[in-house]
Amino acid sequence: MTSPARRSARRPRYPLARIAGAQPEVLAKAKTDRVKYSAMGGVLLTTAGVAGVSAAFALISTLKLPPAVAALAGVLWAVVILNLDRMLIVNMRRQTGWLRNLAAAVPRLLLAVVIGSVVSMPLVLRIFEPEITNEIQVMHSDNLIAAQDKLNRQFADIGPMQQKADELQAVASGQSQPSVSGDADVTAAQKRVTDAQAAYDKAAGEAQCELVGSCGTHRAGVGEAYLQAKAKADQAKADLDAANSQLNDAKNKAQNRISGGAASNAGAAKAELTTLVPRLEERKKERTEAQGRLDRGELGNDGLLARLEALDRLTAGSSQMQLAKLALTLLFLLIEILPVVVKLLSLVGAPSLYDTLLAKEEKALEHRAGGRTDLTLEIEQDLQDQQLQQAKAANKLLVDQQAEIAKDAIETWGRIAKSRSDEELKSWYKANSGEPEPVAPPPPPATQPIAVTIPLRPFAAAPAAPAAASGPGRHQAGVNQTYRQFKANAGPPPNGVPLNGTAVPHP
Repeated sequence: MTSPARRSARRPRYPLARIAGAQPEVLAKAKTDRVKYSAMGGVLLTTAGVAGVSAAFALISTLKLPPAVAALAGVLWAVVILNLDRMLIVNMRRQTGWLRNLAAAVPRLLLAVVIGSVVSMPLVLRIFEPEITNEIQVMHSDNLIAAQDKLNRQFADIGPMQQKADELQAVASGQSQPSVSGDADVTAAQKRVTDAQAAYDKAAGEAQCELVGSCGTHRAGVGEAYLQAKAKADQAKADLDAANSQLNDAKNKAQNRISGGAASNAGAAKAELTTLVPRLEERKKERTEAQGRLDRGELGNDGLLARLEALDRLTAGSSQMQLAKLALTLLFLLIEILPVVVKLLSLVGAPSLYDTLLAKEEKALEHRAGGRTDLTLEIEQDLQDQQLQQAKAANKLLVDQQAEIAKDAIETWGRIAKSRSDEELKSWYKANSGEPEPVAPPPPPATQPIAVTIPLRPFAAAPAAPAAASGPGRHQAGVNQTYRQFKANAGPPPNGVPLNGTAVPHP
């Protein structure tokens, strides 16, 4: 079995300080800096833990991963952040002058700020999750309305195509005849009427405006300008009447053609339906697919970007939300950059004992490594290790022997002190009780002489008991008092061995 000393020797020393980049051999000599580096290692673990929790929350909220998988990914992310922070701390070395220290720390500080921003954002989103969820629902409604309008404009041709298909179906089945408005001549005549009506309205408006003096020459009444405007309006009115007459003629001719060719109209309608219906069905299918994509995409849009947008909308309309978001973001950001800031502050001040010892150690290693081969350095290191092990074994043997010597000395002193105490007690009892002393059997001969000197102070006689006291009570009181006085005067143990069991070298 392995001894406790060996097990403790195998355990790594100062694990938290190791995380902060401290050298255990040097830190063992600088006892005052152990707490500082251990605290630094604890801060690094804290920032890594916060990063892991943040990553787990982000994966659960955005990717909908199971908690176990998200926790595993969070642990891996915590290890990554721990390595990055540790790299930033370890690579920061003391420079000559605080400006150089600051210049060396600025890039690392900026990188820590970036890492802190990435770490803090999922935590902020998690804290405001109820408010963000409600805002996302409002965003979905607004986006669906806007997207639906765009979709309707994109497929606006479906309505007219459906209406025309219905009319053609009625014509093909003989239930109705084609509409006069669909005839090409009627359509052209209707366009001419529309243009003539617009020209007449414009000319009549200009003539009326010139009559009242609100435009043109700005002179009210019937003048030369009004007469010219009135002539243009009359000509426009004549053109409009001619266009209406042509439209009526075109409608009459189209109606006669429709009435005289019912069979041919039904055939034409069926022929047109063969091309119109497939096109209409294809457009309807495209609209259905686009509607499905819109619904699925919008209702499933609750990822990280959507949550950030919802948080921005919440903070844009509330100063309290802005303050709360800023406070939480700064809190997690400062937690992330805290190791770099603490390291920077330690570099600006006076060098600590650890820094001084580390600099001496590095100089010694550089001196030893100058002109030496790797094999020579390995041999010297092995020699030092073996000498250290031998010295530890010799110290342990010395301590064990000192403990045995102290134990024997204390036991011997105890036996002699007890014998002297019994003799003094019997002598006092004989002098004060008036009773004959019982004859004690002779002590057995000592098998081994004891060469230990017991220094005892002179025994002080007990004070006489009061005259009023008599009987057994006087004897009992005298014994107790004298025994306590004897114990006080018994003196120290032999050879300067203290009673607390601490081993000292025996002469």
